[in-house]
Amino acid sequence: MSISNHLIFLYLILLVIVYFYTGQNVFWADSEMWTVLTSFHLFGDYGHDHSIKPVFDYILYLVTQAGHFFSLKLMDSARLFFCLITAVNGLLFVRWMKRLNKNNFVIALTLMLCVSTSLFWERSFRVRSDYLVLALHLLALNILVSTYKTQLKYICCLALFVWAYFVSPKSVFVSFFICVSYIQRDSFKFLLKGNIAKIVGLLSLAAFGCLVFTFGGPAYSYFIESFTGSNRGIAYLDWQRYEHLMRAFSKNIWLLPLMVMSVCTCLRSWKKDRTYIFCLLTIIYLVVYPNKLPFFILSLLLFVIFPGVEFVVQLIAGFKRKLILQNIILIFLCLFSFYKAWQVTMTHNNFLQRLTQIEVCFQLESFPLARVYDPIGLCPERTNSHFNFLGPYHNNKNELEMIKILRPHILLNVAKLQFVLRLDPDYFRKNYSYNQSGFFYIKEKLNNQKAKWNKDRINYHMKTKYFREQNEFTVNYHYLTINNKVKSLESQILPENASFIELIPYDLKSIKLDSDLNKLFRFDAEI
Repeated sequence: MSISNHLIFLYLILLVIVYFYTGQNVFWADSEMWTVLTSFHLFGDYGHDHSIKPVFDYILYLVTQAGHFFSLKLMDSARLFFCLITAVNGLLFVRWMKRLNKNNFVIALTLMLCVSTSLFWERSFRVRSDYLVLALHLLALNILVSTYKTQLKYICCLALFVWAYFVSPKSVFVSFFICVSYIQRDSFKFLLKGNIAKIVGLLSLAAFGCLVFTFGGPAYSYFIESFTGSNRGIAYLDWQRYEHLMRAFSKNIWLLPLMVMSVCTCLRSWKKDRTYIFCLLTIIYLVVYPNKLPFFILSLLLFVIFPGVEFVVQLIAGFKRKLILQNIILIFLCLFSFYKAWQVTMTHNNFLQRLTQIEVCFQLESFPLARVYDPIGLCPERTNSHFNFLGPYHNNKNELEMIKILRPHILLNVAKLQFVLRLDPDYFRKNYSYNQSGFFYIKEKLNNQKAKWNKDRINYHMKTKYFREQNEFTVNYHYLTINNKVKSLESQILPENASFIELIPYDLKSIKLDSDLNKLFRFDAEI
């Protein structure tokens, strides 16, 4: 490669700056916010299940606590951490390629093709366990291809595989592929040499890993259900299982031919280099695994395309002016990667989400004693909020019953709330009023058939029931419902015909947001 080292260094500096900026400003998915929320309240009394990915949850707990300590938004601290993880993954990949004596242009082109995909700029900084698993697997690969001939490197790799399992159960596949590809018969013979303590330690660690996988409780169940229709409500062979993979190919047209070329390279070269066995198994895994979500695809992308890149480089080697062609390709990919970053930031940003979160959390601070039902953790640090998981393949009927028992005063109408609203719309219609900005707030019903209520008594009743220790309080009488008609009450005495009164304990009518919460805080839509 003849591009000046100074230009390469400048590009890397710009790439890092743009990448971290994009990571902080791309759309917050509600699933990310939920993950950050539950990890932040890891030791809280919320009943969240942390048995499926315990290591991931504990790491994210430390990250969010550090962010809270330094007065950062929890989402910002989590995104910053995963930006760093992706940067580390890139460095580990380069180190692995160097130890395999791969061509510098092959390494650069593989990374640039990955960075130029929409997947990278939409997904690589998201709060997902797959990227932590990738870091552990890349670390294991670096250890295995090292020149050190010691039993310790195999023990370390097995330990990393066990840790990876606790980060995400599906990591067991790639861990197995690494073992099949790199731990050969000669390695086992080498392992059996040495003192008994090392052998016993190694076998104990391997046995522990097998026990964890076999009897891993919820993690094992989650893993098995991935291959059945019960996990996403979709049969294993249904075309929808390939939806995200097909979208990735359609938006990044070079990925499919690269994957085909990777398969050809692996079939041709696996006897010379066992790395190609690992890559081929990874490609097969990508195709047959049922939940091919975007972040899962991205976590395997480097292994999937790098043999194909070698194929392309071999084709280029036949050109007379191959150095000029290589430089043109790299310069084009550099510019294209920045274009992708700009496109994603402009069309899929979280600017309005940030402003809305600040406004909502500020307004809720005015009602510290109000019970708020927050399905995704829009205000994760609020103390008197209730967080419950809602989703398309979850038992939402139980959550509806909890709402009826808890009777929260305010419900945030984010997208996930629709899973309980549709189960019993009459209940919410009778007991709550709706603000077009995205709030359901409880209605207080008073029986005035004996004409015993006046403003003073209503104020005392509402203050006692809803506000207790708060000194400053007034009922909003501008939205009083009298006999099913909304009226504004200016006088002290209620109308004689006011048999039934509905009033609002919290003046949320004054909150005017630029967008509905339901539209802003939702599942991460594809661009």
